[in-house]
Amino acid sequence: MIKGWISRDEFAANHDPQRWTLDKTTWPINQLSPTETRRGAVSNSLHENIEAIESGYEFLLAYAAQGRETDEGPGGSEVRTTLTSMSGAAAAIMSSLENEGGFSAVIVDDARKSGAAISLVLAQEKISSELVDNLNVSIHLRALLTDLFLLSETTG
Repeated sequence: MIKGWISRDEFAANHDPQRWTLDKTTWPINQLSPTETRRGAVSNSLHENIEAIESGYEFLLAYAAQGRETDEGPGGSEVRTTLTSMSGAAAAIMSSLENEGGFSAVIVDDARKSGAAISLVLAQEKISSELVDNLNVSIHLRALLTDLFLLSETTG
C-alpha cells in the first residue's frame, strides 16, 4: 500500500541514520578562494550548490516521513537549516547561470520558482511533515532536481 505518510513506529523501524546524514561542509555554502580561476570556480561552486539541493531534498523526504506536526522539539530545527541551505543554493545557482543562455535559462527559471516555494515554507510558524511532503511533490522543486541531474551528467 502506498500512502503519503508513515507512523513514527514505521519510520523508526525503517530509518537508517547512517544513510540519511547531511554533509554539513556545504552549509553555509563555502565561499570560493580568490585564487580559483573563474571557470573552475563556477564549476566547483555549481557542483557544491547542486549537492546542497540534492542532499537537502533527501533530508526532506525523511522529514516528511516522520509524521511531525511541527518542527519544534528534538531534530525539528534541522529542517529550517536544510531549507535555508537549499534556498541559498538555488539563489547561487541562479546567479552563476543567469547570463549563460540556452538550457541554463531553464535552470534559472526553475531555481527561481523552487526558491519561492522554499521561502513560502520557511515563512511558516510551524513546519509539519505534511507541509514538507507537499513541497517535495511540488513540480517546481522536482523540475529543478531533474534539471540539475541532467546538468550534472553533462558537466561531469
